[in-house]
Amino acid sequence: MAASLANAPSVIADGSRVIGMWQIGTPVSRIAEATGFAQGTVYRWIARWQGEGSVETRPRSGRPRVLTGEVQEHLVRAVQDAPLTSFVQITRQLRLNCHPRSVRRALHRNNIHAYIPAVKEHLTQTHKEARLGFALVHVVYGREFWRSVIFTDKKVFTAIEAASRQCWRQRNTRYQERNILRSIAIPEPHPIRLVHDKCPIHNCRVVKDWLDQHPEIIALDWTTKGCDMNSIENLWGLMSHDWNVGHVRSLQAVERTAREEWERLR
Repeated sequence: MAASLANAPSVIADGSRVIGMWQIGTPVSRIAEATGFAQGTVYRWIARWQGEGSVETRPRSGRPRVLTGEVQEHLVRAVQDAPLTSFVQITRQLRLNCHPRSVRRALHRNNIHAYIPAVKEHLTQTHKEARLGFALVHVVYGREFWRSVIFTDKKVFTAIEAASRQCWRQRNTRYQERNILRSIAIPEPHPIRLVHDKCPIHNCRVVKDWLDQHPEIIALDWTTKGCDMNSIENLWGLMSHDWNVGHVRSLQAVERTAREEWERLR
């Protein structure tokens, strides 16, 4: 155990000096004047010497450690058995007499950190049959067909200054023309087959109207609960893995980095 500040070499030397002067008969007032200590401090040094024969401070137990090694092992097992439990709940369930933040720090020391849990889609028998039916219908299509398919999805890449873009609007006006951020480029050749999932924003009226205005774009009848079938999800993961805008934190830097990463994966 590391020595306490009360038993630092300089403190022990001061105490020994006080006792040495007292043993040769120097009055307490003169000792206090010579050492710069208050007379009460001098008296305490002398009392400790008379009672214990030493000027060192006795070891103190202090508050016993709550999260001992054994408790931390039990804590680690508890979160491994119930990984979706919050550190506040774990503290209460194990009846630990410490702040929940202490529990979180103990878990961090044991290389256990909190992350957003992955969500696994629940597939009913209807979903499974629809996915199989989609695969059986499209398995016979050749390479030329799939070259005209564009897989789409949403992904946000940010820097500090370009973390978000705001749109000041009234309630229930999200899909009005002036409130939509548009960036549309229709590549060749036509027709284009579009893959997008069935989330509400893809099936809203303004999207359907836009697709009706562009008959050269054919939206494939994608299955419900089919996000994992969209190959672009894997591309987002690859781009995010090494995402680094660099020192320049601007919208232009984000766009440039996104294009460079995309071209690298082509």
